[in-house]
Amino acid sequence: MLHLAQVQIQQLSGKQGLQLLAQQHADKTWHLLPHRSDNAFIVASDIDSWHEGVLVLVEIDEAHQPRNIQVATDWILEIVSQYLSIGITPDFLKGEVDKAEKWRQELTLKSQDLARRALEIEARRATVQTLEEDLKVQKQHLDDMLQALIAREKSLQERENDLTDR
Repeated sequence: MLHLAQVQIQQLSGKQGLQLLAQQHADKTWHLLPHRSDNAFIVASDIDSWHEGVLVLVEIDEAHQPRNIQVATDWILEIVSQYLSIGITPDFLKGEVDKAEKWRQELTLKSQDLARRALEIEARRATVQTLEEDLKVQKQHLDDMLQALIAREKSLQERENDLTDR
């Protein structure tokens, strides 16, 4: 895992090592490490020729041992060139993060509103279907009643005809 570190001499032991300052994560973001924590200082024997205070990029293996140490000057200058020279300052980035968070919240609210409306539409659709089914049942009932009335009227008319024929 890649770290930004500073070459330092431990005050008590006098050993030269690396004070880990920040750590790169898998998503290429960097997080500052707490100073003076147990894992923040690594004794390194192959940096004796480097001056105290030099910033370096160092890969730390699983055994918490440094490998592939290089001076961080070019990396820092690249950051300055790519971001800071065109106005991408920490305040600008914070503003962009705030805007993105505001947009995310607005989209979340819109999404929730759309979901609520979809549920309302589905409830109305179910109500309409229920009413349609009720209307079909009532229509069938009315049709049955009409057929019964027609049959009864026909029967009455036949009786009337029978009576008038006599």
